Parts: sequence; C-alpha cells; structure tokens
Amino acid sequence: MLSALGEREAALAAAREAVALRRDLAAQRPDAFRPDLATSLNSLANMLSDLGQREAALAAAQEAVALYRDLAAQRPDAFRPDLAMSLWVLADCLDAVDRREDGLVANAEAIVTLTDLFRRSPAAFGHRIRGMVKEYVERCEKLEREPDMRVLGSEIEVFQALRSGGDAEG
Repeated sequence: MLSALGEREAALAAAREAVALRRDLAAQRPDAFRPDLATSLNSLANMLSDLGQREAALAAAQEAVALYRDLAAQRPDAFRPDLAMSLWVLADCLDAVDRREDGLVANAEAIVTLTDLFRRSPAAFGHRIRGMVKEYVERCEKLEREPDMRVLGSEIEVFQALRSGGDAEG
C-alpha cells in the first residue's frame, strides 16, 4: 500500500522488516511460517527490482523459489501456484541482470508448474498463466528463438476451448 502511495522507500523498509520477522518465526516454527517467509521474499524481490536494486532482488527471488520448491514437494496442490508465481518473479529478476536465457528457463518452468492446475481450473489460473505465456513468448522473441511447444501446447488447447465456448475443464 505504501508503494502505491509513492512511498517506495518506506514500503521497502516495511518489506525488509517483514522478511526479518518472518525469518525469525520460520526459524522457530518452520512448518507454520515458511510459506509466509516465501511470500514476503517475493514481495521484497518485486520492490527491490522496482527500485533498481537488481542483484538484491535476484537473491530474494532465488530464496523464495527455494522455499516454495520445498513446500511444493511436500504439498503440491497447496504450493505449486505459489512456486509458479515465484518462478515468474525470478524470471523477471534474471532478465533484469541480463541473464535472459536463465529468465526464459524460469518462465518456462513457471508455466509447466502451473499447467496441471490450469487444465483442471482454467478460470482460477487463466489470468496468471496468460501473463506467463505472454512473457515467455516475448522472451523467446528477444532471444530469437521459437517457443517450445512442449511448454505451450496444453495451454493453447485450453485457451482455444475457452474461446470457442467448449468445456476446457474436462
């Protein structure tokens, strides 16, 4: 909210404080607070990136992805959407430090991570995956590559079914 009001430095300070507090809580009760820590790290990564602190943003995004990978391994249905979003943030952070190939890989992994949930519930995950797919295609274009249809294939089928009014959830 502070960031939306133009108080970006104050928002950054609050995000750093949230990470520090949640890091302490997660150290005491990991099962209860690691998800909150990962969420705070993603928010911090976005704020740092917006303020041009790209290396720090990348470090926060990488830590968030590592946490969400562990959480998704334990409870896939609960944490795969968060892992996908975290990978998408990581892709942007990698691009910002001129690691475009790595950004493309992270973006593709975000799409693949969300695919099964999207196929089961297009309405719930359509907005997210559309953004991921759009950025993936843009990254491919910048790198002068053809998009990998193994990454995009199932999403294209679901988008086409939604446009034609078919049952995409079946």
